[in-house]
Amino acid sequence: MPKYGPHLKGIEKKVHNKITELGLVPKYIFDAKKHQERFYTAPCKNKKGEKVIFKMRTEDYKETKEFFRREIRINQLFTKSSKKTGNLSVPKFIKGDAEHVPEWMVYEFIEGYESGDFYNGFEIRNIKKFSIDSFIDAMKSVHKMPIFRENGAGLKLTKETYKDFKKAYQKNKERLLPFFSEKEIGKAGEVLESYKGVIDKESDTLTHGDFHPGNLIITPQKEVAIIDWYFVHLNNAAFDIAFLYLEITDKKFRDKLLHKFVEELVENKEEFMTLFRLDILRLAPQKINVLYDALYTKDAKREDYYSKLTPKGIAKLETNIAAFEKALYGVNFL
Repeated sequence: MPKYGPHLKGIEKKVHNKITELGLVPKYIFDAKKHQERFYTAPCKNKKGEKVIFKMRTEDYKETKEFFRREIRINQLFTKSSKKTGNLSVPKFIKGDAEHVPEWMVYEFIEGYESGDFYNGFEIRNIKKFSIDSFIDAMKSVHKMPIFRENGAGLKLTKETYKDFKKAYQKNKERLLPFFSEKEIGKAGEVLESYKGVIDKESDTLTHGDFHPGNLIITPQKEVAIIDWYFVHLNNAAFDIAFLYLEITDKKFRDKLLHKFVEELVENKEEFMTLFRLDILRLAPQKINVLYDALYTKDAKREDYYSKLTPKGIAKLETNIAAFEKALYGVNFL
């Protein structure tokens, strides 16, 4: 796992002090020398013996501060909304601090297990346990939440425009070179450029932003809970489902999820699938780049991917390559 940035000074002591102050008992102890994430996140037990999650920012980048403060506020708003509707499948906010450095929060522990992981994608064995209906219901709840549009909500969401699209694409497109020619990569860039106006116009949907399977919890009731709203922003309505689509190597399940999403949440199918195609063109290079980082090599060649990734990682890589090719040549995903 790559290191992200410099740890806050004395973060190990600050984590320990805050956990002690809150009367929490963590499942494992934070070690700053081994920790390589933006945050320290750990299951804990509170004074009543109940399971909760403690999360604290560990690095000092401006973006990390802003995103984490936003995540705290989002969890507060989700909790407020769920009390009214009762159908939002996200962890409930318990307590936290979004005003000082370092920021921290405590939220509800949801029983269950992750549907997959960051590098290998969706676990095949979880398909029968994953409730697509539950997932769709959760997405409906998120998309319909008016509280994020209200003035005074204390929440500033970034809006992803074509400029962001282009920047991310240019950053990651070289990772496609072992699999596609310069001409094909150039064509993908031209497709994105030609839909610039559509991308900017449609970027107004509340989006999770990081729908890898590790953020989808399958509960004992086989329902799906969505966690980790750190990357939430405004984007097009197809973004999250395109992100998840690239994590699922089982074609039958992948197609069923996409069909259900379109059936339940999409008003204009043609417009949605255009956006879906553009999202695949952008996200596939990004996800291949993540797999590249896992190799810890410079200028990885095609054979490096296949020799150093797990069989599941290779399956995810091939899923992304195939999806990118379909999007490049305008092949229908439905």
